[in-house]
Amino acid sequence: MTVQIDWETAWAAGIEEMNRLSTTGYWNRRAEDYSDMVLASDCNHGRNIFNLFEREGLLQKEWHVLDIASGPGAVTVPFAEKVCRVTAVEPAEKMAAA
Repeated sequence: MTVQIDWETAWAAGIEEMNRLSTTGYWNRRAEDYSDMVLASDCNHGRNIFNLFEREGLLQKEWHVLDIASGPGAVTVPFAEKVCRVTAVEPAEKMAAA
C-alpha cells in the first residue's frame, strides 16, 4: 500500500504552527538563555552546518552569506570566520542584542 502525502499542505501547516509558536516575543524571552547556550557550545550547531556545507562543496570563500533569524550568531559566527561576508538579520530585539 502506497500512502500519498500532500507535501505542500504539510509544509504550509508546519510553517503556520512554527509562526504561531516562534514569535519575536518568544525569542526575546529566550534571548539570554539561548545566547548562553550558543556561547557555551562555541557555536557548535553552526559549525556543524558549516562543515556540512563545506563537505558538500556548497561554499566559496568569496561568498556573501545571508543569515535570516540569526539570533546571537550560532550560524553567523562560524560562517563569518570562513567566507567574505555574512549579513545577519534578526527580528527579535533582545536576541539581536545578544
